[in-house]
This record gives sequence, structure tokens and C-alpha cells, in this order.
Amino acid sequence: TKFSQLGRTVLFGLCLFVGFLVYLYSNDRVPTELFLSAGALAAVVAFAMQQTLGDLFSGIALSIEKPFKIGDWLRFSDGMEGEVTDINWRATRLRGWDNTTYVVPNGQLSQQSFTNLHGPEHLFAPWYLVKVSGDSDPHDVNALLELAASHCDAVLQDPAPVARLMDGTSNPKTYMVWVHFPNYPAMFAGREQLYGEIHRTLKGEGLQISAEIHEIRHRAIGTEAG
Repeated sequence: TKFSQLGRTVLFGLCLFVGFLVYLYSNDRVPTELFLSAGALAAVVAFAMQQTLGDLFSGIALSIEKPFKIGDWLRFSDGMEGEVTDINWRATRLRGWDNTTYVVPNGQLSQQSFTNLHGPEHLFAPWYLVKVSGDSDPHDVNALLELAASHCDAVLQDPAPVARLMDGTSNPKTYMVWVHFPNYPAMFAGREQLYGEIHRTLKGEGLQISAEIHEIRHRAIGTEAG
């Protein structure tokens, strides 16, 4: 498990502080005036560095709570995604798909919601909606979809892929295909392969993936003469 820069910094500072206290007490020195002056100075510094200290304590809280770790992928409400590469005293760094680096202040990160997509050791289990036209028995279509998923090398076979009819009240019917990938990054290449296998399997049985058809009616509105 990788140790974040924030964790190393906090541990180093704690060791220095404990060592300083041990040195003072081992030499029978209790500089009360020094402590009072340091307290006053700390109050002034804290007032001047509210935002920075907020990021620091937010980073410590994130390290304790551990809603994510280095190597996890995070998705934010604005659509941004990135892999956590480091958590330091001020901000969390993420690497995006285009290899750019996102720097998110810890204070801001602790106040917004995000989805943890986890890292390479965590299974990712998405489901996909497939619209199939025709009057075929849904049981047969489910079997075909599961067969197609079983032919996909990127899809794990344990747990086995599952297909279910989601909406049979209209044509085309909507089916759900639920699969497991080794992890979130593996899903992208695997998803393309899965769609290809579904297309070939259904086409071989005379079925096809269809888009939803919408009927739009236009009504001319005339202006009545006064």
C-alpha cells in the first residue's frame, strides 16, 4: 500500500514534536514563556492561514476516514474523472485519462460528493441497456445476450453475466446486460468488445440492436384575422 505524502509529512512532524518534548523533559526544562509566545504566534498564523489550515485538516480527516486511497479512480459531479496519485498537506492530485494532473484542494474535496470507482484490485460491475427489435421470446433473447457476454474475453465469467428483460411494453424491447470487469479501467476496452459480441450474436439469429423510435408531430398554428 502506498503511503501518501500527507501521511509521511504528518508522521515526520509528530516525531519531531515528540522528540522535542522528550529532550525538554529529559533536561528538566519547561520553558513556560516559550510555550505562551508560541501559542500567541500560532493564533496569529492560524488567522492568516485559515484556508491553508482548512486544507491541511481536511487532508488529515480524509487520511483518517480513507474514503479513497492512492490508485483509486474518482468521478466528480461535473464529470471529471481521475486516478488518485498523491494526497499531500494541501491538496489531492489526480491523473486524468489524457494524462493531465488535477489538483483539488483538500478543503474543497471534503465538501463535495464524488464516486469512488476504486483501483485495479476492485471488480467493476456495470450494466448496459440493449434495445432489440422483433417479436422474439424474451427468454431466448436473454440467453443470446448472456452467450454473447460469455464470448467476451474482457468479461469475467465468475460471477457469470446476467441478462434480463427491463421493458417489454414497447417495440423495441429493452434488455439489461450485467457483467463484471476486473477493474474500472479495464471496462473501456471490454465494453467495446462486449458490444461487438452482442451485435454479432444477435445478427446471427436474425435480430438487431435498435434505436428508440420517436414520433414527432407538427401542428401549424395560424393567426386569426381580427
